[in-house]
Amino acid sequence: MKIGLMGDTHANREPWDRAATIAVKQGWNAIIQLGDFGLFRGYEHYLDHVARTAEGLDVPVYFIDGNHDDHTLLQDWGLFDATEPGSLPEPWEWITYLPRGCAWTWNGVRFGSMGGAGSIDREWRIRMEHRGAPKMWWKTETITETQRDFAKTNLARAGCDVLICHDAPSLAIPGLEVLKETKSLGMLRVSRDCLCDVIRAATPPLVIHGHMHHYYETHLTVGSHACRVVGFDCDNQPKAIGELTLSDSHAWISG
Repeated sequence: MKIGLMGDTHANREPWDRAATIAVKQGWNAIIQLGDFGLFRGYEHYLDHVARTAEGLDVPVYFIDGNHDDHTLLQDWGLFDATEPGSLPEPWEWITYLPRGCAWTWNGVRFGSMGGAGSIDREWRIRMEHRGAPKMWWKTETITETQRDFAKTNLARAGCDVLICHDAPSLAIPGLEVLKETKSLGMLRVSRDCLCDVIRAATPPLVIHGHMHHYYETHLTVGSHACRVVGFDCDNQPKAIGELTLSDSHAWISG
């Protein structure tokens, strides 16, 4: 089984067109998008494009929520607080949302999802909204303690070989400049600490994420647990798309 992996797409169609070409060539069975999918009110045309692409390929699309997705839409559809994957309403049923802390198994490989992250530019986004800009920030962006506790229990019970998340488990990212200390950065750490608590409890050997708009691979120790971490770039960048191969309960990734 081959799974396509896509970093942040931000409601851009072009990454999906490129992914479609790769999906045909590589024989993908599904696509997982790593958050900041592009779920916004008034962007039905984007959902139409993704759903048509998935249906045309006969390859279902799965996504987790990022900090720049409209969580109120997921709430309206009864998906945001769900504990199991759920399809978007018609005509977008080829697109499935993976809630925070849910677990599933493909080809004997156990997966977990943990969307959500803090916005480094939160203060700017709130100022822009106050000046009349469209909705740009959602207070539900960060991982809550309730979501953390559910994910810890659920993923530890189910077992987790691959954790799909939006946020990075560490700010020490190879090849990326250290972020300056800000009030927003402190809030980012709260959500990231929740993610690390989930990793300690679920002990996934492989953690895959988006959010940072930077591709890298590293090994990280969270508490006493060592895992491999792969972060993906975004949009049309060369390293925004990769592939996860599943075989006999094993998973390996290629960027």
